[in-house]
Amino acid sequence: MIVILIISVLLVALYVGATIWRFRALPDSISAMVYALPEGGWRWLWSAWLALVGILTFAPVVEILDGRGLGILGFLPMALLMFVAVWPIFDREHYRWHNIFGTAAAVVSQVDVWLICPYWLLLWLLMPSAVFMKGLRHTGTYFGGKGVLIAEVVCYVVLILAASFG
Repeated sequence: MIVILIISVLLVALYVGATIWRFRALPDSISAMVYALPEGGWRWLWSAWLALVGILTFAPVVEILDGRGLGILGFLPMALLMFVAVWPIFDREHYRWHNIFGTAAAVVSQVDVWLICPYWLLLWLLMPSAVFMKGLRHTGTYFGGKGVLIAEVVCYVVLILAASFG
């Protein structure tokens, strides 16, 4: 189980790292990186990457929750991520649905964390703390327009920690 999670983390780190290197900037969101890619092979690669990461991340979660009779709650965010992965390939005009499925997957993944080990959810307190600290300096926008990216990263990290140590 831990090996699968490590492979998932490596895939995320390599792909996001390659994207940062390629565009010389942080993406606004991991799920929206697909819209910055040219149509065709690169979008298919992103979709395959997200589907693989979703399976590798949530397979251990399904196993953990299945032992408690709640395996469907581990499978649900995996299925939602599959919609997020394939949506930009087949329907480029309804970006809103991509966001709805992505947000739903994030929320359900945190429900999974709550069921596995709710203490990891305390890491979410870092976001309001960062907003408060930024507000004290009265400069710029919160998170520099990267709030969605930060929320996605916190969701992913909290889920990986709960599945690994929960």
